[in-house]
Amino acid sequence: MRKFTFDKSYEEIDLEGKIYKIDMSDEAIKNYQLAMHKYHKEAQKLEKVDVSKLDFEEQKKTFNQALELQKKFIETILGKGTFDELYEKSGESSSNMVELVVFLGEIIGDKVKKLKEKQRNLYVKNKRNTQHRSNHKRR
Repeated sequence: MRKFTFDKSYEEIDLEGKIYKIDMSDEAIKNYQLAMHKYHKEAQKLEKVDVSKLDFEEQKKTFNQALELQKKFIETILGKGTFDELYEKSGESSSNMVELVVFLGEIIGDKVKKLKEKQRNLYVKNKRNTQHRSNHKRR
């Protein structure tokens, strides 16, 4: 008898001793990819800002925009309210939070890469089987 089981559709990660589940359904992956794209696009804009030419209020606003950008990305993946608790655990360090964004991005990137590999392998396997059958019929 053959047996089939589905892979789990979530990824568990340990962040500072707490386990978080990342939904890895197709719809979630699409949302994560969109969030990563938006994050990178907005982060590039913020990187171009010459903070030394801004007054204190403008600097504060830019810093808050960067934090909000991190918050949106992290909460898209880990869920509402997770940013505040992790920001506190990070020592309220935006630098540490950028590292978390990179970490989460790598997890999503790895999942997308594996999905593409599986699809490619399935395509190649089907193509070989089709060619093998057609070669076998010709004989």
